Amino acid sequence: MFCKRPATRGHQLFYIFAMAGVGGGCLSAGFNFAIAYAMYNTIKQPIQLLHLPNTLAGDAALSIFVQCILTCSSLRWLLFLERNPSTKLHNILQQALRGFLICVPAFLVFWPVSVGLLTMVGEKLGDDWVFERRWTPQVFKAILGGLLGLVITPVMAMFWMVRAGWDEEMEADMVVKEEC
Repeated sequence: MFCKRPATRGHQLFYIFAMAGVGGGCLSAGFNFAIAYAMYNTIKQPIQLLHLPNTLAGDAALSIFVQCILTCSSLRWLLFLERNPSTKLHNILQQALRGFLICVPAFLVFWPVSVGLLTMVGEKLGDDWVFERRWTPQVFKAILGGLLGLVITPVMAMFWMVRAGWDEEMEADMVVKEEC
């Protein structure tokens, strides 16, 4: 029987924190910056913190939820962890639920801090804060996305590493039982 050797602890830590953490943070920061540039650069209405149609608080909330769910789905796809294509709907529902469960604590930590920091850099106008169209929303989304990538991606990478190891162990146990 052929047994795979697990990666060394140093390799695992490098993968989790450097590749997934720093790499995921940089990728996410770049994507979020580009999205914010496209969204906010051409609009004419003021960009506000709380009031629609251009609300940075709402954008932050949506970004947190979308990024968490996409991170859960993307890592599974990128790591080729799709077991059985016939159970695709079941897998999508599991990924969405897992993403939502990651979203809740991420939202509770990142959203209030984001809104608080934005009140410090915005200009108070009436009952809301107003921001310049160019660079505040773009830099804000890049920082938020980068921090989310730095925190969420390693968590999901660790989950999938443990899950892959567990699956490997279960398959090895089944082979041993069949040989007996």
